[in-house]
Amino acid sequence: MVDWMAEVVVKFGLLSETFLLSVSVVDRFLQLKAVARSRFQLVGIAAMLIASKFEEIYTPKVDDFIYITANAYNREDLLKMEKMILMTLDFNLNVPSPIHFLRRFSKAAHSDSKVHTLGKYITELSLLDYDLLEYPPSVIAASATYLSRAMTRSKTSSEPIWNDTIEHYTGYTVHEIMPCIEILNELLLKQNANSTYKAIFRKYSSSKVQSVALIPAIEL
Repeated sequence: MVDWMAEVVVKFGLLSETFLLSVSVVDRFLQLKAVARSRFQLVGIAAMLIASKFEEIYTPKVDDFIYITANAYNREDLLKMEKMILMTLDFNLNVPSPIHFLRRFSKAAHSDSKVHTLGKYITELSLLDYDLLEYPPSVIAASATYLSRAMTRSKTSSEPIWNDTIEHYTGYTVHEIMPCIEILNELLLKQNANSTYKAIFRKYSSSKVQSVALIPAIEL
């Protein structure tokens, strides 16, 4: 479903912040409520509707979300699910996002737009792996910062991937985030091979985002 949500985000031109918040809403809601598999898609579009209202200037209409499901649900279904999710989460939507940390870490690392965009790609990929749910958003962002720098670093460069300034602003040593880095790098290697879930890869393969998904993964 997360892969499908990524496709919807691209179709509607929504922000990465909206995508990450949507998935966070789904994860937290499903921790508290049992939902039939046939209604997973309804939870997904309701979460995106909620996240859009929180993050976007212009929010897609309710009918747009219904249309994207091929009218599998109606307006009343969506609004009821929206209300149920908000009540279950006690309207708590202001949660930490890896994107917010990534922005700060990229600035500390003096990352250019390409390196930062690659970090966003890696951060969004993290949504596809259950094993990464145990890591705080700051660790995901720090790991994405490390990998994006490693993947774009010139072979002749003497600049270290991780320096004292980055360590100071992230609060992590490479040793502390290496388990997360390894999982993320495995995700990158799978995306560059034959992954079943390709929506995020396709999004970041576009020339509009400097085709960062086509940058080869590294061997750790």
